[in-house]
Amino acid sequence: MGALGGLLSRAAAEEMKKRDKQVLFVWLDGGMSQLESWDPKPHTTFGGPFRSIPTNVPGVHFSELMPKLAKQMHRLCVVRSLSTKDNAHSSGVERIQRGDPKTRGVPYPYFGSAVAKLMGPGESKLPPYVWIKPGSGGFRPDDAGFLGPKYGSLAFGDGKPPENLLRHPSLSAEEDDARNELRARLNQRYAAHRVPEYTEANSYVFDTARELMKRADIFDNTKLPAADVDRYGSHDLGRHLLIARRMLEAGVRFVKVTSYGWDTHGDNFNAHASLMPKFDQSFSAILDDLAASGQLEHTLVIAMSEFGRTPRVNGHAGRDHWPEAWSLAMAGCATTSGHAPTESRSGFDGARVVSIAPHGAACTNVLCPGLGAEWNSKRPETAVLSARVFNAYTSIRGMSLSIDGKETAMQSAGPTDFGPLGAAMRQSTQNFSVPLALVRQIASGQRVWMRVSTADGAIEQAIVDGATDSKALHAMRRFVAQVDGAAR
Repeated sequence: MGALGGLLSRAAAEEMKKRDKQVLFVWLDGGMSQLESWDPKPHTTFGGPFRSIPTNVPGVHFSELMPKLAKQMHRLCVVRSLSTKDNAHSSGVERIQRGDPKTRGVPYPYFGSAVAKLMGPGESKLPPYVWIKPGSGGFRPDDAGFLGPKYGSLAFGDGKPPENLLRHPSLSAEEDDARNELRARLNQRYAAHRVPEYTEANSYVFDTARELMKRADIFDNTKLPAADVDRYGSHDLGRHLLIARRMLEAGVRFVKVTSYGWDTHGDNFNAHASLMPKFDQSFSAILDDLAASGQLEHTLVIAMSEFGRTPRVNGHAGRDHWPEAWSLAMAGCATTSGHAPTESRSGFDGARVVSIAPHGAACTNVLCPGLGAEWNSKRPETAVLSARVFNAYTSIRGMSLSIDGKETAMQSAGPTDFGPLGAAMRQSTQNFSVPLALVRQIASGQRVWMRVSTADGAIEQAIVDGATDSKALHAMRRFVAQVDGAAR
């Protein structure tokens, strides 16, 4: 299977379908350089001219070309250890997007086609797999591989709707319905003696196109607030991701957005100095909007290429193809907001124990507070909150929480845990016994701040405040959900 193969299992699809999950797949065609984006190596032989900058997650740095995304790291999961086999575009794209084994004799479906087959169009009844790209558009049945043309992609060239999308003004709605009823009957007669997969695809495209006709407003840029256009950018990627956001809002299951021009064999650094700010601006904007609307909870966002680029700089000041070690970024669907809770059963008294490691607040400084929790079924109405300070060894004396305007203060009852000593990141942790109801308030609050009092002063950060959220918030939500399941 390719890099996305694990996401295509039927079990994963059924779980996503239950919650009406969606996917935004941003494809950076040609190969983004990991060294000028997610995994910089400054001050090294092959590091290039750009600096690294800290993100809002302690210990994680991005290229200075991504200042906006550096503030979004709490929403991201960046995988820096991808290693694939193909260093050619033709085979690399196929391997990543199709999961296409070379030993098989059939064309495998693209990721979007597999999601369309396994999950369907959802309640919106809009086309389940759309592709927003520069250039030409149209229906692309070949994307579906052995699934059959029904599950191909509907491509919107330059983000524009298909020609003749709207009903002709000379036709009334009743006349249009009558024509479509006649079409359906003729299709049935035509299909009676022909291969089903092709006739089904024909009818399916017509049916989903009718639903799309009802949502022609998605493509009406005159209704977009000027502030949105400015935030996303007037360049192709900005315009296309803004349309993608509207597609997701309308209920499209799988939206792919392609950006071209990332194959930088020559003049790599100037090329990325031009390309990266556009990606940083528009990708950061859509993450902000999906988080603010709550859609990020059920939308899996992926940004990747077919491979990365070589550490070695060639004679044309470029970087060549490099599948050996490169990066992708994901967000959303709670898979990218930290570790899952663990659940165990005590061998001593049979108690069920649910715990989650401390996760960072919405940090803006190197010294960052985090929050974890533990619950024991023998004491079902209480929990233990773990306050942690990342990047420092410091005695924690107390913690305060401000939840929707109400402040709760806690005092340390024991020594601070400094550990593990000698680890790459310094950290200090203190536990506090609290009512489980307080953890629920954190998980459901609209404005939650934490303040950790230490021997070196107070450190405070938001857990959630309007559009600002954090890994700590999602950790508490997952913890509460796991506790509720264990308590049944």
